[in-house]
Amino acid sequence: MPGLSISFTEDELERVRGAAARDGLSLKAYAHNVVVAVASSDRIADIATGVAARSKELNERLAQ
Repeated sequence: MPGLSISFTEDELERVRGAAARDGLSLKAYAHNVVVAVASSDRIADIATGVAARSKELNERLAQ
């Protein structure tokens, strides 16, 4: 399975470890979940922008 190596400062790594511990996850699982969630939210935002652009005329008519 492909992997990814990420460098952190000591302070950053401590914050990420703390967040992982609060979620009851390993550091690796937490980092995976965060990266995938951010990538997914960017894609969702792109889709929502496209839908809003395509429905602009309808939205304007409904607002009258």
